[in-house]
Amino acid sequence: MKRAIFALAAGCVAVPALGQSFNIDFNRTSGNGAGAPSASFGGAAGQAGTWNNITSASPLTAALVGLNGAATGVTLTRENAGAFLSRTGGGGSADYAKLIDDIIFISPGDPDTTLTITFNGLANGTYAVFSYGLDVQSPSAQSVIGVTGSTSDNPQLVGDGAPPASQFQFLHTHGLHIVDVAGGTITMTVHADPFVGNGVISGIQLKQLGSGERLRFYVNDNASGDFSGSSWANAMANPQDALTAATDIGGGDVEVWVANGFYRPTTGTNRSETFNIPTGLKMFGGFDGTEASRDERAPGATLTYLNGGIGASTDVDNSYTVVTMQSPNSQNELDGFYIVNGHNNDDGKGGGLKIIDGGGAVPNIRWCNFSHNTASIEGGAVYCQNTQPNLISCLFFENECNNGEGGALVHSGTGLMDVWNCRFLGNSSIGYGGAAAFPFSDARLVNCTFSGNSGNGGGGAVASYGSGSTVTYVNCTVANNYGGADTFNAQGCGGLLVRSSGVANVRNCIVWDNYDNHAGTDAEEENVDSQSGTLSVNYSTIETWSSGGTGNNATNPLFVNALGADGVAGNFDDNVRIAGNSPMIDSANNSNLPGDIVDIDQDGNFAESCPLDMDRNARRQDVTTAADTGSGSAPMVDRGAFEVVTITLGDMNCDGEVNNFDIDPFVMALTSPSAYNAAYPDCNILNGDVNGDGVLNNFDIDTFVGCITTGGCL
Repeated sequence: MKRAIFALAAGCVAVPALGQSFNIDFNRTSGNGAGAPSASFGGAAGQAGTWNNITSASPLTAALVGLNGAATGVTLTRENAGAFLSRTGGGGSADYAKLIDDIIFISPGDPDTTLTITFNGLANGTYAVFSYGLDVQSPSAQSVIGVTGSTSDNPQLVGDGAPPASQFQFLHTHGLHIVDVAGGTITMTVHADPFVGNGVISGIQLKQLGSGERLRFYVNDNASGDFSGSSWANAMANPQDALTAATDIGGGDVEVWVANGFYRPTTGTNRSETFNIPTGLKMFGGFDGTEASRDERAPGATLTYLNGGIGASTDVDNSYTVVTMQSPNSQNELDGFYIVNGHNNDDGKGGGLKIIDGGGAVPNIRWCNFSHNTASIEGGAVYCQNTQPNLISCLFFENECNNGEGGALVHSGTGLMDVWNCRFLGNSSIGYGGAAAFPFSDARLVNCTFSGNSGNGGGGAVASYGSGSTVTYVNCTVANNYGGADTFNAQGCGGLLVRSSGVANVRNCIVWDNYDNHAGTDAEEENVDSQSGTLSVNYSTIETWSSGGTGNNATNPLFVNALGADGVAGNFDDNVRIAGNSPMIDSANNSNLPGDIVDIDQDGNFAESCPLDMDRNARRQDVTTAADTGSGSAPMVDRGAFEVVTITLGDMNCDGEVNNFDIDPFVMALTSPSAYNAAYPDCNILNGDVNGDGVLNNFDIDTFVGCITTGGCL
């Protein structure tokens, strides 16, 4: 299912509201621009259909036809102000010229400097109003265009420089307002102002939005169309263009789809430039530029980079913060991006992403990869203050805090941060928390893995501290992290550190082979530590654990290959899944699993118990050859981030054979994992991981073809 710009969001098919969406051209009957555009011309709204032809001879109150050319009962009333003029110099296609090159013109010297246009008879609902206000003969002038009651900054100045021929640019060729209609009427004004120029209106597109529908802007750095953002073919070239428009018209009404490519916050060298996400906006990456549905994208394999590398080859002149969410709300989503190369030595907080002042808001950050970001004080990749975001299925790789805490992540202040199914590899800090730090704040970490992180101040994986701080770890795997000596207490802790009146709850976890230099040697094992904090552990496996809590042990978890083929922790080959003979199988406590409050499987059910593990396999699976040593009824949950599953490589429909009947389910699993899990609930999606790298993605395709050819996978 494919979608076009301003199509229905999330799960709906875009159907034009033919009776309540309109194209209007204010038209000369002769001269340049004469004649209305053709019905195939979509304008900046990407809205093909009949164009109402309004001329100086038309009644001041004119009946409008819809996009299909049929009468609607809706009328347009214009004041008897302004002159219909023909302009030259706009160039471009014939349809573009017909829209842009003839205008109603109002001079600041006219007796009436404002033209009022009213739509009557509209159905109640939300409308997007595109208003064309460029005078191609005086492109530096700006028309003042307003829509009463819009969510936009009202009015807007349209003009101030002509775009290349046949291109649409927000606030150059057109303004865009969002307005909620309750009484059937939209009123807009076009004003001439001596300080900014003449008032110009050449056309209007009115688009009715369905319930819950958002305007959609498309972005593709390979775009070559009209740059309106109205479709993949006419995509904007940079997310900044879409974010500028969204900020002005109200981010809560907009979503942005971004195709694979490298996008920087600026084409210059101003390090303060950032991708500033307006309140309420949803932005999605991981597209190849052909999709109509988000389910069709592959964000892990189709790489969409938001890249702070704006300067020379060194990092020190990179963007301070690549992406910023200032005052987000719970509608905000950032999904499917690689966020890289931020270097915040300005305020020193958050090189990749900064989320601040959201109050009780719960924005979602999903399927994002934060790599090679640096901050000097807090949160090398992500810094969050006084907001409670969900970080879901994200990767943090080789981020650094070079003079403070939280190599990858810091959450500070009020609100509970949820971190689910996230992987932390090779991050480092000079202070507390090689991967993450939670100072005076609350967090819940579920199904997360930590490998090869280093916190020189203590807490090689995670450090939490301070009165009122409660951090809960559920089914996490923490292995081969390093914590240096704590400056204040001469203690380090390579794994999970809680101190200074903080509280840490460890449930169903594996914490193994973490070390520090507490005794002056880097061989000291210290996996969890409480320094004047409160540590509560149950149904967890912790190396060197002696006693205390319920259901705990220090039994070797038998990882598949914790250091990977290269023997070095913190790389992508680290495999901390448990082996098929691991004593961790069916040994944890079912009641420790939280409800699916982040909707990890995106099925809309927030009340179910956590349904998936780190690999997105069923979180509770019964292994008949293993004794049930945990708590609860079968199937019992395993300890750590991964469940042991039975894998039959290539058998995607689980019929016991590898053949052509597995092709369609393989494609489904690759493009829409949630649909595959629903269609084949008794199968393991990792049956498709035929190259054995631990994840199903496009790199498995060639090997899978070989499996089909030979009737099986080795």
